[in-house]
Amino acid sequence: IVRYFNQSSERIFLRTKAILGRKVQQCHPQKSLPLVKGMLDEFRKVEVAKDITEMKKIEGEKRLL
Repeated sequence: IVRYFNQSSERIFLRTKAILGRKVQQCHPQKSLPLVKGMLDEFRKVEVAKDITEMKKIEGEKRLL
């Protein structure tokens, strides 16, 4: 799901806020979907999850350390 994109001047295809919330696959031409799927699969291989419950309890100046 598209949550963010940058407005780079080097972008080939312009993006509008209308793509926010869409599936990434819906933002690309049909013929490029195999490449998009491959990239998403690679991203998922390095996905990390971490329990940050204790970190969320930190308050004040210590939070910046």
